Amino acid sequence: MRTTRRHLVITGTVLAAALAISCVFSPMAWSPDSRELLFVTASTARGHLNDPHELQAFDVASGKTRLLLKTTGFFGPPAFSADGKHVAMLETDLFRRSTKSPETKPATAPATREAGSGKRRLYLRLLDMRKNSSRRIQIGEFPSQIGPDKAADSLLLTAPAFDADSATIFCQVPAQAEEGEEVRWDVCAIDTRTGKSRRIASGVRFAVFSSDRKRLAAFAATPPSATQPASAPAAMPDGKPRWDQLVIATTDGKSLRRLDVFKQPGEPPLIAWLADGKSLVVWGKTAEIAAQQLLLVQIGQATRQIPWSGDRPAAPPVLLSDGRLLVLQRTDLAPPRTATGPASRRASFRVDLLAISLPEGRTSVLNTGDLLVQRGSLCVSPDGKWIAIRESLDDKR
Repeated sequence: MRTTRRHLVITGTVLAAALAISCVFSPMAWSPDSRELLFVTASTARGHLNDPHELQAFDVASGKTRLLLKTTGFFGPPAFSADGKHVAMLETDLFRRSTKSPETKPATAPATREAGSGKRRLYLRLLDMRKNSSRRIQIGEFPSQIGPDKAADSLLLTAPAFDADSATIFCQVPAQAEEGEEVRWDVCAIDTRTGKSRRIASGVRFAVFSSDRKRLAAFAATPPSATQPASAPAAMPDGKPRWDQLVIATTDGKSLRRLDVFKQPGEPPLIAWLADGKSLVVWGKTAEIAAQQLLLVQIGQATRQIPWSGDRPAAPPVLLSDGRLLVLQRTDLAPPRTATGPASRRASFRVDLLAISLPEGRTSVLNTGDLLVQRGSLCVSPDGKWIAIRESLDDKR
């Protein structure tokens, strides 16, 4: 079995590596005071996707990590409340292979599959950082045959989001589906006190929320050709959508609109909201742009192309406090020939850390060449002093 090398690299303003932790899977979350970084990792050395997961915290001042939660199931990416007192993340037994009773510390047992039900439960895990205690709310179920390759991306790449008073959490939820059916993903608002939910948007995946939590951006399959907008690319010969379409919705559930911006199906999206809550940067294309590019999408205005000469960014862009966009640019290189054997994988590409000024698109290079990112995560601390980068040498996590 091939093992993927993954590291978490935390760098300061001089971009000198401070820490390397193996087997980091999901996006990360900085505490509002920038003192701790939360990340999900495997609890075993081999770091396989099906291994039990842990939630750990890295303390910037001491350089030490501590275990917050451990489960024999699976954790999605964590998210802090605005006051830093609570953390939310998705939890499921989706990847468990045995029927042993799961173990979760310090909270109670995580999701388990009921015998004969054909379903696996999905929970919203809520962690109180002051009391080091947690509870969970069941928010959905998966058909039991859904495996990690079909469902993992919707969980791995979609973090929950707290509203301002932490009473509501917005998250991705699977709609009811029977055995053999494809799971449809919705975005719901969960009341943390009652556990009740209300649907915000239906049939969308990879939701990303604006900083004021008033809007979300996500991708949905293009509608049938009869109702498809004229600017949408044609469908595949088998009738399946050739592209996914960008959707903007308000979190009060009152408005949802499809924009003429598209990405390839099956490709994880790259979306970053800007500070105004009305503009976002997306990796995609329009009817006028032949290939996918970095686009500046402004609600009610024409979509603009951001000057970009590289390949697809290696991680979702991140907005800096000064308004610039932080992007990992990967450039494939021709591997050098050697007399003793094939070239190393590291020699086949170069990754640059760039800062892009918007809207003019002026680019400055912050770091070049020594990052090992093929498909990773990028996370900037709220005070702007620290950048966390998940490195990976394998596109298959």
